[in-house]
Amino acid sequence: MNRILAFLFLLTIPVMTALPVCAAEISGGQSAESQAGPDEARAQKSAGDILVKEDAYEAAAGHYLKALALPNDFSGAEKTQMAVYISWAGDLGSAIRVLSEVLESDRDNLKARLHLARVLSWDGRLDEAISDADAVLGKDPGNRDALLIMANALRWKGNSAESLKIYERVLAEREDFDARTGYAFALLNEGQIKKSKESFEKLVPAYPAQERDYKALKSELERAELETRPVLNAGFSYYNDTDSNQVRRYTLGAGFPVSGKRGEFRYAHIDAEDNGRDKNAESFSVLLSGRLIGGVTGRANVGGVFKGNGGFLTGGAGMEGNLLDWSVSAGFSRDMLTDTAQLIENGVRYTDYSVSAARPFGRTRLNASLSHRRFSDDNYANDFSVGPRYTLVPGSLRVDVGYKFRYLDFDRQSGSGYFDPDQFFSHQLLLTVYYEKENFYAYMEPYYGRQSFDRNGVSSDDEFEGGSALAGYKVGRGAIEVSGERGNYAVGSATGFEYYMVGLTVRYTP
Repeated sequence: MNRILAFLFLLTIPVMTALPVCAAEISGGQSAESQAGPDEARAQKSAGDILVKEDAYEAAAGHYLKALALPNDFSGAEKTQMAVYISWAGDLGSAIRVLSEVLESDRDNLKARLHLARVLSWDGRLDEAISDADAVLGKDPGNRDALLIMANALRWKGNSAESLKIYERVLAEREDFDARTGYAFALLNEGQIKKSKESFEKLVPAYPAQERDYKALKSELERAELETRPVLNAGFSYYNDTDSNQVRRYTLGAGFPVSGKRGEFRYAHIDAEDNGRDKNAESFSVLLSGRLIGGVTGRANVGGVFKGNGGFLTGGAGMEGNLLDWSVSAGFSRDMLTDTAQLIENGVRYTDYSVSAARPFGRTRLNASLSHRRFSDDNYANDFSVGPRYTLVPGSLRVDVGYKFRYLDFDRQSGSGYFDPDQFFSHQLLLTVYYEKENFYAYMEPYYGRQSFDRNGVSSDDEFEGGSALAGYKVGRGAIEVSGERGNYAVGSATGFEYYMVGLTVRYTP
């Protein structure tokens, strides 16, 4: 044992002898690296600057981020300019981080503060953007860029009326493409289509980003003008579930302007059958909607549902608006369940009272809803849902991910043919993909989750999955859409069974 210890001790002698040399080499290496760091950082920045001249912003951003990660001696102005190009490459998070670091050491850097406000607004962090733009205006009250950022953020928050005052102030000084575009969008949001079109006609885009804004405004104007014209539509859908329910629904509709409001007539014929029934129903309604005052819009409808042995008067009303940065809606409706032959036979009617609210937090949007529904078979239900959605990819190809919690509870199981559980809970994950290019548009939303509930003395706890999709194509003044939906989410349909549905809709504007 002593011999082994002595041998190990002898082995350590060269190592111990070399330690001072290694330490010196390591120290020298670190010193060299600290000297080389700023030089390498400068080289990376220079490579980025060359790419910027070629409008290759994404590649340039990669070099700038490498440069900023190295030990460097960049000034606040240089870091701010790199952050500008990084944001133009679409990396808003990194740009926000760099600009925030600049402001930590120089809170009076107005250029960094201004662009931080701009990038925050692009990233959907509107309250923060308004705060930073306001800070710039506190030092420089006439700063056009800060005013424009403030106006855009207010408009995106839904406060178009307030944003119009700022756009008018900017445009009164001199003409500006971005201010004119924002002004036209705000006018459109306020329902002033004629004035918005007059502003649009003054726009002359000069580079690609302006071309994109120009096309987006043109598309929104065309969509708004369609709302002032009559629109005809016809549709068909087929529903099938694992309880042998089959439902064919034929619809006709017409939209038309009414004294600055929008009117719509809807008609549906429902043909439903199962193993022992074959039932029909007809429904119609007339809807009137439009702006009431400020940013508040309202809607009201009246109609009826008829079946073989009688009819039922339907209707409803509601309002939508902004309250403390939340988009809020509330309303009530009276209708009859026509989802299956059994429900038509039983003539189950209901009255629904509901409220909902949504608010953006950057790219995240929080949605919540609550409803109380009373049924004609002496039953009632409370339904609550809440969950966030996050925009992974914005633009013409938009990708959102989300989560939704839902709680539903009925007073009792009535046996009338609709799904009426006790203590229903579900946790749902969603993926939403929307794509639009020229005349084509498509939407897809698959989902997956877990649900639990009690019904008729039996407990259930299992997974569910499904989804919906739609694709449309515009042809001249018309459009055609095909849609599909399937799933085993218990509250995905009125019956609670696994189901699928397909549909076709045709629209035409004379």
